[in-house]
Amino acid sequence: MAIDFTRAVISIGLLAIAGDAVVQVPQEIRPWPGKAPGSESWPLPEATTTSPTGDRTITNVSDPTVTVFLVDDWARSVDADARAAR
Repeated sequence: MAIDFTRAVISIGLLAIAGDAVVQVPQEIRPWPGKAPGSESWPLPEATTTSPTGDRTITNVSDPTVTVFLVDDWARSVDADARAAR
């Protein structure tokens, strides 16, 4: 009986914590409109290689992006600011 009560208390506590978890929304940001300065006529294709230890290297990037995981409210305000700037 005591074990069931303990499990119930732990379950309720975990649900309460999970309910307060912040939702993160992935957002892709482009530092420049179009290609990066100086790479507009770059003929080299983007290439990805993986080392034996599993590290990835991406080379010849001419159209870079950064993916950030923003808190939901902040993501909406950043998106609204970006749209207003266009």
